[in-house]
Amino acid sequence: MNVFLAIAIVGFVLIYKRRLLKQQMKLQEQKIIHQQQLLQSAIKIQHEERKHFAADLHDEIGGGISNILLSVESIKKEQAAPPEIISKSQHIRDQLNHLLQKVREISYNIMPPT
Repeated sequence: MNVFLAIAIVGFVLIYKRRLLKQQMKLQEQKIIHQQQLLQSAIKIQHEERKHFAADLHDEIGGGISNILLSVESIKKEQAAPPEIISKSQHIRDQLNHLLQKVREISYNIMPPT
């Protein structure tokens, strides 16, 4: 009779440990799923922020530089503009074109079209 009682206790302990292990595994799986969801959310937010920043950089800064370039071109085309003003406006135009190209490169590097 003692043997049966010992076997029953051992069986109960084994069943209990098996259930406990299953619960721990299920909890661990839930933690992993939650961590994956958090990571995906963080990646999505980062992607959206980069997209917004690249668009602002390209549209706002790039557009502003383009407007300045047009103003410089209008100065250059004035008939009464002295040669030194034309020369300086050409230099400013070259610098602005270089700056505009850099803005486009940075915008592209932040958010390449994929």
